[in-house]
Amino acid sequence: MDTNTNINNQMPPIHIGREDFEALTGLIRRIRYDRSESAEFLIDELNRAQVLPDRELPGGTVRLGHYVTYRDEDTGMIRRFKLTLPEDANLPQGKLSILTRVGAALIGLKAGQTIEWEAPASRRRRLTVLKVDEKKGE
Repeated sequence: MDTNTNINNQMPPIHIGREDFEALTGLIRRIRYDRSESAEFLIDELNRAQVLPDRELPGGTVRLGHYVTYRDEDTGMIRRFKLTLPEDANLPQGKLSILTRVGAALIGLKAGQTIEWEAPASRRRRLTVLKVDEKKGE
């Protein structure tokens, strides 16, 4: 199974603001010779995203610099992280890199949406966005 394929062959629609899209495509250009599976997953997500002017993004959309609370549907674990560029990531401080599978999966989702994909080693992942803080976090 393709690593970016939803178990039901339908990925949820995602919306990415123009500012985040430009930052993420710049990131992909910078790492073009050293792409991990997570980076390839992010590229796939960017390719399927609807890019909108930032002011037109639906409320509660996961964006860079914002906090997102999500539930792992397989374990029931609830986590809250600020989604960041790799250079700002720090898991003990609650800052998750966009270049992780979870970070790439969450970008562009809205509260209430669930994404499901086949992770490496044929491990299925299913995450549901519970809440997105509308203001950029510190």
